[in-house]
Amino acid sequence: MKVHMNSQRSCKQTSLNNEAGFTLPTVLSFIIAMAIITTTAMMVVMNNLTSSGIIIGRQQSLHIAEAGINYYLWHMAHNPTDYKDGNATPSTPDVNKGYGPYVHDYIDANSQKKGTFTLWIKPSSSGSTVATIRSTAKTNDGVTRTLEARIGAASFASYGLLF
Repeated sequence: MKVHMNSQRSCKQTSLNNEAGFTLPTVLSFIIAMAIITTTAMMVVMNNLTSSGIIIGRQQSLHIAEAGINYYLWHMAHNPTDYKDGNATPSTPDVNKGYGPYVHDYIDANSQKKGTFTLWIKPSSSGSTVATIRSTAKTNDGVTRTLEARIGAASFASYGLLF
């Protein structure tokens, strides 16, 4: 009889030992699952940050190129026949691009240089005040963007009225 009790006791001890070994694989599985989720979340965050940086650079270059167009619109309002950005050179325009290149720094409201814009000014036929302006922006990060616009003073004929 005594032997029989010992066999029951050893059976219970074996069962308890098996349950205690179940905790370690459970904790390890939980840690591995959390590591996978955390790594995936970090990869998504890093991809979003990279995409945001690219979008910001492209938008900034667009704004700088637009500032070049606006600058020359202002310049033409003050001197409508100056297609050389106030310079004497070049004396003859490039057939495809016009006069230029005229490089200007783009300074933001905080007095920091954010990039440059390069202007090419191509006048229309003689007697016209319309010019084609090509503004190529380059940010400090190296992102470039080009805008082209046709600008000019309004004709006096546009103010005429018929009665």
